[in-house]
Amino acid sequence: MRFEARREHSGLLPITIRDLLRATSPHQPERILVGEVRGGEAFELFQALNAGSLGTLSTIHANLAEQALHRFTSSDLQSGVDLSHPAIGPARAMLPPCPCIRRHGC
Repeated sequence: MRFEARREHSGLLPITIRDLLRATSPHQPERILVGEVRGGEAFELFQALNAGSLGTLSTIHANLAEQALHRFTSSDLQSGVDLSHPAIGPARAMLPPCPCIRRHGC
């Protein structure tokens, strides 16, 4: 099954990545692919990882892998869910390895 986000247009309501991540949960997907995590959808993505969706893949842009983890944490805090920064730290340690790919000549 394929879910796709869209902006509001022609009287249709927008569908956000966060909405789609919430909608995947009852379907127990084997794979979840999200282009780029930039905001509150990071919380929903983390929830999917915690629920056992082992085939989850997404990107986040940063200069170093450690900075990517900090950026993911910041995105989690933007979710609107009442989370404290210290509460996210132990959860962040459970994330799978974060490879760092650099582009040269940019």
